[in-house]
Amino acid sequence: MTKVSVEEFYDNYIISIEGHAGFAQRGSDIVCAAISTITYTLLNAIRWAQDGDCLYIRTENISDGNIYLEVEPYDFAKEKVDTIIETCLTGFSLIEEEYPDYIRVSG
Repeated sequence: MTKVSVEEFYDNYIISIEGHAGFAQRGSDIVCAAISTITYTLLNAIRWAQDGDCLYIRTENISDGNIYLEVEPYDFAKEKVDTIIETCLTGFSLIEEEYPDYIRVSG
């Protein structure tokens, strides 16, 4: 199961995505593919926001099946960063609605 967590802490975000969906064998897992697509969208949008001086990435740890980020949006860009995170959370939640045994979303 993949666990997705987003916490807001003093205007900073802690984002954690852990585990493998386990819906099907590697290379055939449509749930994993959907989760991975949204995860990489989120990761790249956050990196682009940092390049655009909208936020600071305090911590970025990425390993097989796991991502941990701590991001600090700058005041003027908080709404933009909120939109990025909320949009991706919506995508994860839609997957959870269809495949509740393979992904758990909190945040």
